[in-house]
Amino acid sequence: MHINQFIAHAGVCARRAAEKLVKAGKISINGRVHTDVTYHVQPEDKVTYQGKVLRPQPKKYLLLHKPVGYVTTLHDPQGRRTVMDLLDSQDHIRLYPVGRLDYMTKGLLIFTNDGFLADQLAHPSQGVSKRYEVTTKKEITNDDFEKIEQGVTLSDGPVRVDTLKRLSKRKVSLSIHMGLNRIIRRLFKHLGHHITQLTRTHYAHLSLEGITEGKWRWMTTQEVNRFTKN
Repeated sequence: MHINQFIAHAGVCARRAAEKLVKAGKISINGRVHTDVTYHVQPEDKVTYQGKVLRPQPKKYLLLHKPVGYVTTLHDPQGRRTVMDLLDSQDHIRLYPVGRLDYMTKGLLIFTNDGFLADQLAHPSQGVSKRYEVTTKKEITNDDFEKIEQGVTLSDGPVRVDTLKRLSKRKVSLSIHMGLNRIIRRLFKHLGHHITQLTRTHYAHLSLEGITEGKWRWMTTQEVNRFTKN
């Protein structure tokens, strides 16, 4: 397989990040630094990163119900709690979050060591839909609702939601597949709203159902197969 796929299957990072590691000269093959991202790893090759020999790992997938007050990163230079603190088993050492939820957002996070699937899920071009519940400080008017349905243009481009449903005067459910940074918070700020609670309830066909806040569970074979068969 390609060198970036091999690195991803070894659980180091996703394929795009693996490509950057290769280009930066961080990967050695048979004792020599290797920067050719088109290289195909051979069965007899010894691939190393940070002095450790890389070997493809069994693929694992889990779902976490992230609480508010955790950052979606492996390590935080500011010393804040990270989502990795919620995964206390040795089985999770080489699992990585797919995408991000910001510090004040809670909800569904996927973790895996399957770099190929992580790329597929995280990249906006794949059109994977995520559903959120949004609660605002003041009432969401019919005019606000119509503007969201019709599409709002932010500084980095137009924003269109896939679905929109009113749950109460100050709460809506919406689904979106776009990947712009902090897109939902910026969308509502553009309309003059402050979000008091933001929860990701679904990621494609996966949901928070049955997962208590701060807890996690392994994905079922059926859930994984629905991704890998597409």
